[in-house]
Amino acid sequence: MPTTRPQINNEQWLQQKEFIRYEYLVRNTSLASLLALLAGRGLATTKAQLEYRLKLWRFSKNLDQEVWRSVARKIKRRSDVGKKSEVIHNGNRIKHSKVIKETARHCMSLYQELALRPRSPSPINPSLVVCSPLPIEQDTVWPPSIPWLMLRDLLCDNATSFVSPSAVRVYRSADSHVLLSSIVQALSQSRTNRLYCSFQELAVSIGASMPQWYLGESTHTASILLGNEVSEILPAYIKFMMYALSNGTRSFDRAQWDIFSSILRENMPDLQPKLRQLQSHSITIRAFLEKVFQMEIYWATHIDDPANRHKDYLPHRSLDIIQMLLESGLDPNHCVAEHNVRLLTPIGRALNIGHIDLTELLLSFNVRIDHTQTSFDGQNAIYTILRGRLSNALQLRLLNLLKEYKAISLEEILCGALRLDDMELIEGILQENIDVTKGHLEWRICEANELVDKSNILFYESPLTTSLGRNCHWTTKLLNHHSVQKAPSKVLTGEIFIAAAIRGDCQIISQLQDLSPSGLTCKWNGITCLGAAVAYNNVPVAQLLLERNDCTSPDLLLIAAHYGYEDMVRLLLQHGLSPDEMVSQDDVQWLKYFADGPPMPKNGGSILDTILQVRSKRWNASKANCLLILIEGGARLLGGEIARLAEIGFREPLQAALDRGMSPNDEDECGRTAIQCALYPYRYLQIGGSRHFNTGCEVNQRYRIIKLLLEAGAKQVGEVVDAIRESDYNVTKLLLENGGTLKDINERGVSCLEALIMSSNNIRFIGGGNHCFHDNYPFCDRETPRKDHNIRFGVQDGGAIACTSCAASWFDSGPDERDFLQALLEKQDDPIDAGPICAAIQVKDWDLLDRLLLRLHKETNCHLLEGTAIGLAARAGQVEVLEKLLSRFHHPSAIQSGFIPFHISHGQLVLRPSDDKLLTFNDHPWVYDTNDFWRKDQVFGLRGVASPLALAALGVDSSGFEALLAHGCCADKTTFTVIVQKESASVYLDLMRKHSQQLDTRFPSQSTLSSILLGPIKNGNVELLKRLVDAGSDVNDHNVTIDSNRSPLQLSAQLGDLGMVHYLIEKQADVNSPPSFSRGGTALQFAAIGGYMGIANLLIDHGARINAKGSRKDGRTALEGAAEHGRLDMLELLLQRGAAWSNYGRQQFISAVRLASKNAHYAIVDWLKNRYGWTEEDEDFLENGMDYWRGWDIRCKNCRYFCCDEIHGIEDDCIHYYPADIEEEWAAECYYCKLEDMEDDESQSGGEEVLYQGPGQELDDYDIFFEPWVSDYSLLFD
Repeated sequence: MPTTRPQINNEQWLQQKEFIRYEYLVRNTSLASLLALLAGRGLATTKAQLEYRLKLWRFSKNLDQEVWRSVARKIKRRSDVGKKSEVIHNGNRIKHSKVIKETARHCMSLYQELALRPRSPSPINPSLVVCSPLPIEQDTVWPPSIPWLMLRDLLCDNATSFVSPSAVRVYRSADSHVLLSSIVQALSQSRTNRLYCSFQELAVSIGASMPQWYLGESTHTASILLGNEVSEILPAYIKFMMYALSNGTRSFDRAQWDIFSSILRENMPDLQPKLRQLQSHSITIRAFLEKVFQMEIYWATHIDDPANRHKDYLPHRSLDIIQMLLESGLDPNHCVAEHNVRLLTPIGRALNIGHIDLTELLLSFNVRIDHTQTSFDGQNAIYTILRGRLSNALQLRLLNLLKEYKAISLEEILCGALRLDDMELIEGILQENIDVTKGHLEWRICEANELVDKSNILFYESPLTTSLGRNCHWTTKLLNHHSVQKAPSKVLTGEIFIAAAIRGDCQIISQLQDLSPSGLTCKWNGITCLGAAVAYNNVPVAQLLLERNDCTSPDLLLIAAHYGYEDMVRLLLQHGLSPDEMVSQDDVQWLKYFADGPPMPKNGGSILDTILQVRSKRWNASKANCLLILIEGGARLLGGEIARLAEIGFREPLQAALDRGMSPNDEDECGRTAIQCALYPYRYLQIGGSRHFNTGCEVNQRYRIIKLLLEAGAKQVGEVVDAIRESDYNVTKLLLENGGTLKDINERGVSCLEALIMSSNNIRFIGGGNHCFHDNYPFCDRETPRKDHNIRFGVQDGGAIACTSCAASWFDSGPDERDFLQALLEKQDDPIDAGPICAAIQVKDWDLLDRLLLRLHKETNCHLLEGTAIGLAARAGQVEVLEKLLSRFHHPSAIQSGFIPFHISHGQLVLRPSDDKLLTFNDHPWVYDTNDFWRKDQVFGLRGVASPLALAALGVDSSGFEALLAHGCCADKTTFTVIVQKESASVYLDLMRKHSQQLDTRFPSQSTLSSILLGPIKNGNVELLKRLVDAGSDVNDHNVTIDSNRSPLQLSAQLGDLGMVHYLIEKQADVNSPPSFSRGGTALQFAAIGGYMGIANLLIDHGARINAKGSRKDGRTALEGAAEHGRLDMLELLLQRGAAWSNYGRQQFISAVRLASKNAHYAIVDWLKNRYGWTEEDEDFLENGMDYWRGWDIRCKNCRYFCCDEIHGIEDDCIHYYPADIEEEWAAECYYCKLEDMEDDESQSGGEEVLYQGPGQELDDYDIFFEPWVSDYSLLFD
């Protein structure tokens, strides 16, 4: 009797589902052959059972009549709106001829359609998609050695088995959004924060990024991921994550990573042996596990909520995956990259957060804590523990754990115990055989322009130096330790005495002197004990040393006053130091050991001048009092001090300087008067911008300083305008009472009237954290208009002004003073230029504008302001106003050019809003709505000139734009750049075509702008891109001299947009367009960096040069970029398609290894070395070559190691990217060529002159309007 066939459960079928799909649908295997293959894989089944499963899974090779009719209807609907269609079934494209044939064969007659109405819904078939034609190569041939392809057979069997029933239970339907976002992010395709994407977007993204295991895999996978079948989604998702992680992706948020790790965790019992088996055969699996380990370490030690960063808080996360990976042989020392790409060791992160369990787990697997760990973490283990975030109890537990595992020396642990003052641990270690003078490496934390904290002053700390300044009992005990007493004069080195002078007291100094009498007189690194005591304001020790007649020098007085040590300054003056002394740079060089950016006198300056010249200094009352002491003590005054003291804003030292006969009309080095310095403290703060915190205390302080200067006889040169612009009517009144007039014009060409108009639109108030906000659009939330009716502005008798921190109020601001002032200004009958008109349009005061237009026009020889007014009116959509302006400004140049609220930087239109952060223009109106951009920025000199149409295009509607076109205004490249960023770009393009404005016009005067095609490429607007190209835009528009510039093809490759890459190549885009001279890349280099396999393969097939060098400054070859970002499969593709790795290409290969190691891609490092060989010479060059690898190879043509811009053999011709003049300019700036005289060049370099006009001078229009980078506007003059 025949035996019954064993029953096959659902889980066994699911494990073979992907194999069945591949054989039946992709390879077109017959049922009989498929049954035989399944039997060979241990699944003995019948034909009937197999057919049932095929029907259940909807694995069908053919479409029935109803489906074809549904396809025909979808194609017709798409055709009606101008869309082409492609039919995809089971991930395979159906030939267009077959679609036409089958839809025609199954179509219904008109009578049948009428009889069936209302029509039943189209049949649901998730394996069928009708979409736009996909730009994915169907016949791509990949090198068989690609690691991901070599994993195919292994993973086809294991990907499904990774998903156990428990993992399916973990998965929730709500997780599908997070799963999809993880995949989209892994593909680096999402330009927005959307969690959803269409089938076409996802399929193209997959095709751009991954090599296909079989024909149609990308479309089939997209269908699965957008479906609802959990048994299919999870294997596809795991496969994606394995590919993404093994190829360097690590930018997942916690929610995304938690889902993936939960699936891994649920499969742990079966997963570990499978991974061990795969790990030994596949570099992909090794790289994948490495990244899983790094991500698990990261999220186990990352605190999301800032409120928890100052507590003994740990994220709730199991360590089981980390333990499994360590047991599988993973190196516990593999660094973890943070999102800012900084590398930290796992043990460093564990100690930093106080994670006892993780620390013990890593220690149990022999993690290293040494100099290598310290160099990565930027601090040693002890300092990491004791930084201050953790409680003392937790810090002590960590120290005892390190002691238990003997992870670091007892001397280091003793240093930690001394800082915690834990008697038990200290006494226990002192019983051991230790040396209390033995030092360990400290990585010092140095803030810019600040002294290193005194607890962190030495590069090598010992238990003895650590004890200084702490519990004197322990210091005395350590001094009596046998390791000191055996030879005190030898072991008590200079650094110990320096540390004692900084941290200690007189008693400790005396004990040290008794043990080593000569120690106090010795210098250590050029530092004396007295200098160290002065630098850290240790007054008792300094007094002791001064009483011993220690040698003094004027640099000590400079340093004490610079840091605001009042008592120390008095002490030094009492001991004979003179504030009148001159100080040289050599005198203060020793302070560099303790400070980044100490006060450096210029070529032997005075003490006072050196202190005042430090622009980054944070002034306070103590530092101001030091100035007062020096001035009253006779400090030398060389000129310029009054202006700087006025800028600082402390009345007492300014009064003292004036009492010594200094002129109140003093100017700073930029030509600013003392009053101007008081009005706008700090040179990076400008008129009318909210760049300095105008708190009430500072307004009051400003008033007092200006009053003091005026009483001393200071003359005015237009400051009334500036005071009005700041809405500071107290200062305005003060200036008018002391010689100022309402006819003043400031150095920017602004009149009092214009300033008053603009002041109504630029009122500021103080928000939380001392942030200055615009009255309508606060920085914290620019999309939300804000109005605060509780804030008042105006004048208050007596000038009682204070800031919120003083619990007082701002200036009260009733409208009376301003209205009265405006009435006075409007009564003037002098001719006016276009400035007040621009201001009135900007604030939308149309009644005022009508009154201004009644006044005579002031003729000028430059008409840019007039063009600006015309553009502003057009932007506002005020066509009637525009007509009036065109009749008022009748010169032809007025309609051709005007100022715009942008300047050009790196080829982009860049905005400088009031928070002083550069922003690339993206059609957000809040930035330029209220700014008087037509006036020159006195500090930065940044302002652009363009056609008024560019301003008009910023409007909410196109009426003003069309009106300008009708009057013959011509568009320029800036206009097109603005238009293509707008959602309504097609409307403006239609208007331009209507008025015969062509897109193929050359714009030589605006060659510093990048291609206008970059806008739609960034926004993913392929339809707009096609329209621009069809209208004549150059697909190869690319200026290599612009920093960070991109050609359209390069940007498309950088963004991973396969569709745009296909289209641009079809339109003859140059695949070998050179990278910009600085921070650029070829299209292939960007594809390699992003890991876009499909794009890279396409570019290579079209002739992209694989061995092209990167940008001259901050560039990478394709191989180097792929290695730096961990793109495993990209590396193999490049190497197999011709990337040079031996002989003339060996340097590139070693550089790739270095970059992979530097970015924690250790599996790739081992794979490259093992696969392509590694020698001792290679290792030596890796450690010591290329000037120790200073980040980037930035040598010029005169000193570089290569002959041209291509890596090639001696038999090949050289290829040069850049013109000779650019190469010569770079050679003149080359760091390596000028290394010897670099310091001399820096010391001789001075600031650029800023335009200054004295009182009574007429300002030349050219000087007011133009910046150094404007060079071709002479045609705009009469």
